Amino acid sequence: MISNLDETIKQLLIKKVPLDPAEVDVCFDMPGQEWSAGVTKPTVNLYLYDIRENHDLRVYDWELEHNQDKTATRRRLPVRVDLTYLITVWTSAVDDEHRLLWYVLATLFRFPFIPTDIFQGEWRDRTFSSTPWSPSRTARYGTRPTSGLPLTTA
Repeated sequence: MISNLDETIKQLLIKKVPLDPAEVDVCFDMPGQEWSAGVTKPTVNLYLYDIRENHDLRVYDWELEHNQDKTATRRRLPVRVDLTYLITVWTSAVDDEHRLLWYVLATLFRFPFIPTDIFQGEWRDRTFSSTPWSPSRTARYGTRPTSGLPLTTA
């Protein structure tokens, strides 16, 4: 299922930024020195680094479904899960890197909910919300600007 989410995010960026896959790669790898040495064209990298239940959105109620035979079935409501991606952009020129990162972030801010026509695979029946958080700098990824993309699903 996570690979379908990755493909959903990739399609969101390709269709809504828009990004031309012939000119810009979108990948989901752990960024690092060895990995970055192999980057040959502008790249948007989204590394999934955290998955956890969203306790703030947890609902303890049960859904009651009435059946045709006049019985009822109780079902737990879906668990909400946060999946957080680290977004980095890799280009040969810093101004291109900043511009591409801005386009990606602006697109993510424009779509606080992923449009249903973008969903891939098993995620088609899910609800997602996202709000990128502020860019930061971390030593682990060099002095490269990064941003996070938390997605919440049920």
